[in-house]
Amino acid sequence: MEQRQIHDKTGVWLVNTALFPFVDPESGCRFEPRVPTKAKETDWVKGQSVIQKWIDPDEPVEPKPAKAAK
Repeated sequence: MEQRQIHDKTGVWLVNTALFPFVDPESGCRFEPRVPTKAKETDWVKGQSVIQKWIDPDEPVEPKPAKAAK
């Protein structure tokens, strides 16, 4: 996955795992197959099992603070 698409810069990264594109009728965002897309997670998106959250492998992971010992 080399290319990425930003439909809404305040959204979350999503990826269409199907073999054909989908257009979200609520936001108008087009999800191309296997192209990470930053978009709003609308109710329509939440209902599509082929559109899943995508984690950027190049994004640094923030460590979680350790729990204090009791």
